Amino acid sequence: PVDFASSGSSRIGGNVATNAGGIKVIRWGMTRDWVAGLRVVTGTGEVLDLGRGLVKDNTGYDLRQLMIGSEGTLGLITEVTLRLARPPEELAVLVLGLSDFAVVMDVLAAFQRDLDLTAFEFFSEQALAKVVVARGLARPFEATAPFYALLEFEEADAMEQALAVFEHCVGEGWIIDGVASQSREQAVNLWRLREDISETISHWTPYKNDISVR
Repeated sequence: PVDFASSGSSRIGGNVATNAGGIKVIRWGMTRDWVAGLRVVTGTGEVLDLGRGLVKDNTGYDLRQLMIGSEGTLGLITEVTLRLARPPEELAVLVLGLSDFAVVMDVLAAFQRDLDLTAFEFFSEQALAKVVVARGLARPFEATAPFYALLEFEEADAMEQALAVFEHCVGEGWIIDGVASQSREQAVNLWRLREDISETISHWTPYKNDISVR
């Protein structure tokens, strides 16, 4: 279930070597959480079978976890045993215009209280303006906002609850406007507002930062 914006070009070995998180981390965690076993070839040519797919394995150091995220410095990953999850139900996407950067976490907390989110992404008007021009995408709604949040969840019977939380956030002054996907195609296009940012702005340097916080 771990998913990446680079899913069209990335490979499982590289995902494990970098312990990639991707766009579903809020629900499904990091790649590390789904690796049940590894086969690794060290720099001396030794082949290591690590984890062997066992849930319970207390036979010493967990070298499998040491290899995950080591980025090839300890060996080359040649085989991976992955845990699986059920396919998701139909997914709904919301794009919300936020009044201020400071309310991003308030909106996340409000929706997390009532919905089991599969994704929560954030981007700015500066990024959105470049994406819609470069990619020919429609703006999510007529009003502009300084910042935006993209939320995804399994629809089922959750849309009514999501709209109730939306109204609460509007009442708090956190949300200026919003849109919910009405079809799978619209959900894909709403995701593109976030996923196409990196390629759109790649000819400006420096153009992107991955920020680490406690």
